[in-house]
Amino acid sequence: MAETLLPEFRVGKPDVGEALDITVRAYEAMAHPLGEEQGQSLEQDFKFLTKLAGYDGRLYVEPPKDVKFDDIVRAIDRQSSASVPKIYGDARPPKRNEDQHAPELLETHLAVFNTSETDDVDGLLHFLGIPYMDVYRERPHQTQLKAIEGIQKEVDSIHPQAILRPLGHRAIAMMILMDTIREIDPRSDDFILNTGGMLRLSHPERISVHDQFSTTDVYALNGRFFFGNSSYTSYPNCGVGLTIGLKNLSAA
Repeated sequence: MAETLLPEFRVGKPDVGEALDITVRAYEAMAHPLGEEQGQSLEQDFKFLTKLAGYDGRLYVEPPKDVKFDDIVRAIDRQSSASVPKIYGDARPPKRNEDQHAPELLETHLAVFNTSETDDVDGLLHFLGIPYMDVYRERPHQTQLKAIEGIQKEVDSIHPQAILRPLGHRAIAMMILMDTIREIDPRSDDFILNTGGMLRLSHPERISVHDQFSTTDVYALNGRFFFGNSSYTSYPNCGVGLTIGLKNLSAA
């Protein structure tokens, strides 16, 4: 295993102006419009975050608690073309976990891309082809949980103003809404999570306590938002998402 995990992240310059424009439109679609001062503050945070980290990825703003998960989903449905089925598959996330970890305020984030550029798996997915936790490990290699724990410590030491967490379903829903507003073909590989599945950790702040959180996988297929039950074993197209945020946000 490499001495550092940070080369896992692709280096690049995300388009702050485009991301901010789509973010403003997304919050209008959710009936939670951003004020002028909020927009300026988020733009400053986007710029600072991209300069601080230096990584490529998807810029987005995590909705605060007063924006419910269903608010995001309804906005996706309203923005989707009539030819695209409604966003949910048959399964929904457990009610108790839908908004449990929503932030108190708006939070700017960068969901970082994997350095492994492949045509068949979404760039947001990391640590593919290794098991989720020790109980499923058949060979003496890394697990996804240990990999996340290790890279969290590295980001904390190298970028003390940043914090790294696993992506959650609210963030993915927000990015689905953004891609819908961008009018990206929901059946194309360019649409978020049309290729590959992401394990969603419901208790990211307790990452090292393996029996304290549950997972499910989330993916988008033909413009629809699905939740499933992962078996937590090794799959080449099932990984975790990683997002970098700022510890001291200027957004209010």
